[in-house]
Amino acid sequence: MNTRAPNLHLLLFFALFFYSLSIVTACFPDRTEATLLQERAAGSRIVSTSVAGRPLSIYLPPGYDSAQKQGTKRFPVIYFYDGQDVFASLGAAQILDDYIRAGRIQPVILVGVHSSAQRSSETVPYHDSWIQANWGSAGPRAQEFATVLKDRIIPAIDAEYYTDKRAESRAIMGFSLGGLFAGWCGVKYPETFGSAVCFSPSFWVADDKFFDDVQSGTTKPGRFRFDVGATTGEWNYYVPLIRILKQKGLVYGENLMYYEDPQGRHNAASWQERLPDALLMVAGTKSIAADSIASWNIETEVIASASSAGRFFLRMNPIVTLQSGLRYSLATEAVYNLVNQNDGALASDGRFEFRSTNDLTVDVSYKHLQKRVVISYADVQRRMGK
Repeated sequence: MNTRAPNLHLLLFFALFFYSLSIVTACFPDRTEATLLQERAAGSRIVSTSVAGRPLSIYLPPGYDSAQKQGTKRFPVIYFYDGQDVFASLGAAQILDDYIRAGRIQPVILVGVHSSAQRSSETVPYHDSWIQANWGSAGPRAQEFATVLKDRIIPAIDAEYYTDKRAESRAIMGFSLGGLFAGWCGVKYPETFGSAVCFSPSFWVADDKFFDDVQSGTTKPGRFRFDVGATTGEWNYYVPLIRILKQKGLVYGENLMYYEDPQGRHNAASWQERLPDALLMVAGTKSIAADSIASWNIETEVIASASSAGRFFLRMNPIVTLQSGLRYSLATEAVYNLVNQNDGALASDGRFEFRSTNDLTVDVSYKHLQKRVVISYADVQRRMGK
């Protein structure tokens, strides 16, 4: 008696069964079980859970439970990479509580997505030999991690919590390598992330290849903000990104912003200080288009190079503050006119140099704003240690 054919049929049946089961299972989001971490005086709370083996810390705003029960409101969601730091080091919960209570931002859910031991791999989209040589990275895995984020983590959060599922109500943020990842996701997946905010982003990876990707790509982010701290060698060498994104159709001062923090450093304290600006841009209760300039000031910066000893970058950095409190630099947007042109040179992005020992007199204008600034030669020399 030949039993091979029935056995083959049975094996084929089970193979098809389990394959079909995997397809059906994939249609359903991962289940989450949350553990309460903290009840806050403002009525918000922080819970922890995990999806696809990735720990998450989740901020639920004041009024979340009542809104969910009544079905009257769904909440925008911010995904923040290095989620183990966003509450502990950046103090995000207190900032959110304060700004929601004051009516400056709408209530939002913030999902802190924890990084892993493979942080320098899962945030990097490109092969970079320096990273592999110096940080022991196994290679670029941003695509793999982004797939987990958008195909498993986000659907699980949307299934469990009362979220606004539209892309324009979903933002991604991160700092340093996480800032690179956030920017890359915002450009590559605008149908998932309507806003991207990059704190001190590592756009330098693979010789600024991110810029080339943005330039050659067929998509553009809905809203994009990036910042740097000027005291640790970071400065506007990322400014070309502004031009590229403007060419893609973004409007500076509305859905595109850059902030060069004159006192900022590459650390949690500086990112915490700049976090309110990011929240005001992506979740502010006041429309940016309807907001008006409350004040502006022009910083004269003497920035020591992070890589070349004795080298300094001299820059003018006009900064506007809107009525809402939102700040951004005018890097490439202001118009500069050097009055005494024989004594120096001035570029369109605010870089300047002296050609004599005389002070430089500069007229700076932006929209209806005008201001004359005198750059002291002696002060710049002092700040350069000369």
